[in-house]
Formats: sequence, C-alpha cells, structure tokens
Amino acid sequence: LWLSYLTKFTARFGGAKLERGRDLFEQALDGCPVESVHQLYLLYAKFEEAHGLARNAMAVYDRAAGAVALEKRASVYQLYIAKAAEYFGVTKTRDIYEAAIGALPSSEAPSFCLRYANLERKLGEIDRARAIYMH
Repeated sequence: LWLSYLTKFTARFGGAKLERGRDLFEQALDGCPVESVHQLYLLYAKFEEAHGLARNAMAVYDRAAGAVALEKRASVYQLYIAKAAEYFGVTKTRDIYEAAIGALPSSEAPSFCLRYANLERKLGEIDRARAIYMH
C-alpha cells in the first residue's frame, strides 16, 4: 500500500513537497517488515537523488544497507558503492567497502574483498590491496 502511494506521490509532486515526501517515507519505513523494506528504501533514495541532496541519498543507502534482509544486503551495498563513486569519487567508497565486508555473510564477503582490493590496486595503493587480500 505504501509503495503504491509513495510512487504516485513522487510522480505527482516531485520535489515540490520535499519535506512532506520525506515524512511519508519515514512513516512508511517505521512499521515496515524487513522483507518489504528493500523497495521502500530504494524508492526513498531515488527520491532524494532526484529532488534532494546527494548527501541525503547516501544516508538513505547507508540506512538501507543495515535494514534490509540479509539476502538483499549485497545488492544494496553494490548500489550504494556505485552511487558513492558517481557522486563523490572512488576514494569515498573505502568506508562503504569496509562496512560491507563486515556486514555481509561469509559467502558474499569475498567478492567484495576482491573488488575492494582491485580498486586499491588501481589507485596505486598496493599495501592496502595486500592487506585486503590477507583478510
């Protein structure tokens, strides 16, 4: 119900009622079960990207990474890393990679470790890449 309402709200008002939109998203997320929260967070982040500030969108992605179900967490972290690189540059993704590696299950963390190490290698930080490979 919330997803449909918020989709129509954002389509109709866009950024004209930014604070009201934020309030509605927060209300929707407040009582939402973990299984359904994924789509709401992504819609909220897109709303912030389009009408708010990139910093606010990053905060929404950060909250989403910790709130979504475990099986969807890796995809949220991938999107979060991509958006952080797009808005703030690849060096700002370090903290996100480290949080992802710590929060993801052991079956998904190695792929993030490899991506993080490759990023560090491309940036010329060989010692950091080695330390990540040791992890």
